[in-house]
Amino acid sequence: MKHLLRHRTPSRIRSRTTSHPTDEIPLLLSSILQDPAIALPALRKVHAKLLRHGLQAHAALSKKISSLYISFDEIDAARRVFDSSPNPSSFICNILIRAYSKTGNHGDSLRLYSTMVTRKGLLPDKYTFPFALNSCAALCELRIGKLVHQHSVCFGCGSDLFVNAALVDMYAKCGEAQMKRLQKIPGAEQDRC
Repeated sequence: MKHLLRHRTPSRIRSRTTSHPTDEIPLLLSSILQDPAIALPALRKVHAKLLRHGLQAHAALSKKISSLYISFDEIDAARRVFDSSPNPSSFICNILIRAYSKTGNHGDSLRLYSTMVTRKGLLPDKYTFPFALNSCAALCELRIGKLVHQHSVCFGCGSDLFVNAALVDMYAKCGEAQMKRLQKIPGAEQDRC
C-alpha cells in the first residue's frame, strides 16, 4: 500500500502534466482535422507555437504542417515552412512542386525544382519528376524538360512508369512527338550525374 501512495504525490502528478512543446504539438496536429471549422486557425496557432519554441528544424513536424497547409490550399504558408526550415526535406519540396503544378503555378514549380536539384541534401525522386515534367509541358519548356528528363535518368527514375508517362506527355506537348522513345541519355548510366 505504501508503494501506491508514494507514486501519487503531487510532485509526480505535476511532472506528468507539464510537457515540452514537442510533446504537445503532434497531439494538437492530430486533432486539427477533427473540426474543419476551426482547423485552419488551429493549424496557424500550432505553427506559431512551433516557431516560438524554435522547432522549425523538427523534420516530422515541418512535414505534417506543410501537408496540412497544402490540404487547405495554403501553398504560400507551406512554402514559408519550407523556407524557414534549415534542412527542409525532399518530401516537403515534392508536395510543394506538386501543389504548384496542380494549381497552374508552373513557373513556381520549376523554380522550386531548380532549388531542389541545386541545394545540398535535397534529392529529386520518382515523386518529383512527373510534376516537374507536367510544368514543363504546360509552359512548352522543351529545353528544361530535356534537362528534367536527364535528371530522371541520373537519379535512377528513368524506368518509372509515371515518370515515363510524364515524359511522353511533355515531349508530345512540346512538339517532339517524333522523338525516339525515351532513349537513354549518353553518360547517364551512373547513379548520380
